[in-house]
Amino acid sequence: MSILLTRHGQTNWNVQKKVMGRCDEPLNEKGKEQAYETRDNLKDTYIDLIICSPLQRTKQTAEIINEERNIPIIY
Repeated sequence: MSILLTRHGQTNWNVQKKVMGRCDEPLNEKGKEQAYETRDNLKDTYIDLIICSPLQRTKQTAEIINEERNIPIIY
């Protein structure tokens, strides 16, 4: 079994060096680009399941990675 870990893309609070914790900050444009780059890097990697935090920045990242793949996501 292999486990792949990835972090969510950038948010405006990341740029401002604010600690987010459970604050529900969305991805900014750079964060979306990072998520698409991660998706492209993983395109040939078999993934059974995505487990994701319910925060919107992590959901956005997971959903971008999952585009055109239809992998089950557990939030």
